[in-house]
Amino acid sequence: MGKIQPKQSPDNIIDFASKVKEHLDAKGRNASWLAQRARVSKTTITRLLNNTDHRGNPYHPDRGTVVATGYVGGITGTNLSSVSG
Repeated sequence: MGKIQPKQSPDNIIDFASKVKEHLDAKGRNASWLAQRARVSKTTITRLLNNTDHRGNPYHPDRGTVVATGYVGGITGTNLSSVSG
């Protein structure tokens, strides 16, 4: 059975990536730290933050990657909405 992708607006994905970047910057963390703590590859985190895969296409992380990234980075629904103000 194929992988079912949620219907997401590209704006939501880019918004999540930019807020993750802002949150990491505010905490003095980087992509390597996040990858190590979330137990995913740095390539995965880089793709998530840049919203592109190795071919330059939009990147669609799986749910586990998004949850791990948010959890380890200390990003919750509450502070995610307030990162940008």
